[in-house]
Amino acid sequence: MIRLALVIGALATLSGCATVEASRPLEDQRAEAPRASTASDHPPFWIGNLTPPERFERAKRSRPELIAFLRRMPKGADLHNHISGATFADFMLESALAADKHYDLSRDVFVDDPGDNSVSTQTLIDTPAYLNQYRDIVSMRGWHRDSANGHDHFFRTFSHFGTAGRTSGEMLAEVLVRNAAQNIQYLELMAWPGNFPVLQRFLDVSPVRVDVNDLDAAFEPFRALVNDPEVLAGFRTAVDTWEATARAHMVASNFDPADAPPVRYVGSIMRTFDLTRFFVRAVVMMSMVKADDRYVAVNILAPEDAARARMEFDDQMRVLDFLWRELDQPNMTLHGGELTMRESPLEPMLDRIRKTIDVGHASRIGHGISIGWERDVVSLLDQMRADGVLVEINLTSNDGILGIVGDDHPFLMYRSAGVPMCFCTDDEGVNRSNLTLEYLRAVRTYDLGYDEVKNLTRNCLEYSYLDGESLFMERDYTRRRSTPPDSSKARVQLALEDAFDAFEASLARGFREG
Repeated sequence: MIRLALVIGALATLSGCATVEASRPLEDQRAEAPRASTASDHPPFWIGNLTPPERFERAKRSRPELIAFLRRMPKGADLHNHISGATFADFMLESALAADKHYDLSRDVFVDDPGDNSVSTQTLIDTPAYLNQYRDIVSMRGWHRDSANGHDHFFRTFSHFGTAGRTSGEMLAEVLVRNAAQNIQYLELMAWPGNFPVLQRFLDVSPVRVDVNDLDAAFEPFRALVNDPEVLAGFRTAVDTWEATARAHMVASNFDPADAPPVRYVGSIMRTFDLTRFFVRAVVMMSMVKADDRYVAVNILAPEDAARARMEFDDQMRVLDFLWRELDQPNMTLHGGELTMRESPLEPMLDRIRKTIDVGHASRIGHGISIGWERDVVSLLDQMRADGVLVEINLTSNDGILGIVGDDHPFLMYRSAGVPMCFCTDDEGVNRSNLTLEYLRAVRTYDLGYDEVKNLTRNCLEYSYLDGESLFMERDYTRRRSTPPDSSKARVQLALEDAFDAFEASLARGFREG
């Protein structure tokens, strides 16, 4: 009976509360109900009295907002960009169409003459199934994680899209326009203008076989060529023609070439060449640096895990060391440590980066993924920090080719050791990426703040191969020289600082363009 009375009393109390609530004015009930959120609760990053770092943190909440922020933000330079892999499949179609090419559906290559398995480029464009097949085979668009080996898919693309007939001038114009749209102040492109008559003169005196134990004898036939005024002029003329062609393409697309970022070039050597071809190509590329100040460095490329690249690595470094001393010690920015256990045995990774620096004279390292396997890694990192050996970070490329993402990547290790880094694209067309997306990936993966991003951006110019004295003292971005030096490097660095000032002022004005 007592329990029943308690229950009845409780029900009566609840009933009374309900009656009282129902008798209250509707306006009072609405005032206490949970309020639906509105736009004013989640203002965009360009609204409000916020500092640039605060706006950046707000932009990080969504990918589109962060893209909008980073696309406009000055990004200094792209120092690791292969022009052959920077062109997009979409634009190769335009070149093939203009050249009246046909597409062989069985081999996935463009051909000059129609055949049983080919269609016209116009048909390729107009047929979704054919177009999808083409775009998948010539870029990482066709690679999906765990469905195929990204490494193999990536390197196969180059044998397909090179048949479209897109010229180096068209590629250069494409890359310059794209980077101008992303507020990038400077480029160093791995590229070659294709000066084949000059190359042939070097091939004509090439030894039958290079003996790594007698490099003096191998170099002897080239001694006159590397100082021949006609040869040096031929190098310069090839670059002049190449750049003039690119400017013409920019004008034709209604882009003012004066708005393009300044660009310099890096000559490349294939590490999969036999040692004699490697030697000759190294002589040519170092001679280009000697001949034309638009060529600022030499690199080596191709899969670092390839059998020849592994077996002949030490000999290749000896060749580079010898020629570096003979040919005025050019800047060397070398791919190094683009290796994982999936693609390489352990042994090469124990000293690959150290030898690339100590023997190959690399002042910048491309990728540097295998750093954790290096012997005495602490002393190597100390050396890289002290000597200012920059690591060119290519996050999207490392993901697709090597399967390296997040904390598998040595970004955090390099950062904690104080080794300078710069975000780069590697092969933006093949990877369907660009420098803005590389920054976005880094920011979202490692939760970078605005001030750190600015300093990483400054690294790209501080460690570039632009001539002359830096705007900053001792690589310290808090110590800006009161009088800017009269040098190419300082001028571009000053342009970056001015661009940051303009960008941050636009944030305060509502982030509007035009």
